[in-house]
Amino acid sequence: MSIEAAKSEFDLIVNKIPASERQFFYTWLRDVYLPATEDDPVDEKIIEGRINLQKIASELRSLVPFEGVLKSEKLFTPTSGEDKSLNKENTVHLDAFLYGPDEEEILVEEGKLSRSLCSDCGSKNIEDVTILTHSCSHDRLEYMFRGVLPSIKDLSV
Repeated sequence: MSIEAAKSEFDLIVNKIPASERQFFYTWLRDVYLPATEDDPVDEKIIEGRINLQKIASELRSLVPFEGVLKSEKLFTPTSGEDKSLNKENTVHLDAFLYGPDEEEILVEEGKLSRSLCSDCGSKNIEDVTILTHSCSHDRLEYMFRGVLPSIKDLSV
């Protein structure tokens, strides 16, 4: 197949994807077929933004309860849908903005967070705990600002 024919076929496929889901397709395409290399230039402002998010999360960790749920919040467990089996016993709340994957791993290593629970106290019948968040992770925020929202470059805010 020629490059031009491949481009035409690709356009046909992309146009079949609902507009609301195209960005997810593009992200998948980038991640699978266009893997980043260490030679890829990273904008200084992106690096500065990532560092600032880390600083904000670090500061907030000392102000927010470990679970990321304030006393004024009331959480409800799902009663229908794919998550209806979740409850207070098999679910842990961990704020994805405050604790990224690296911080989560440290919490597990320090014994402050467990990813498993014993279904039958004292037995070896162990199941995974569901870790929920009601916050955006740093990666998700970057994706939204760089991939979903329109650029505000050259605009006054």
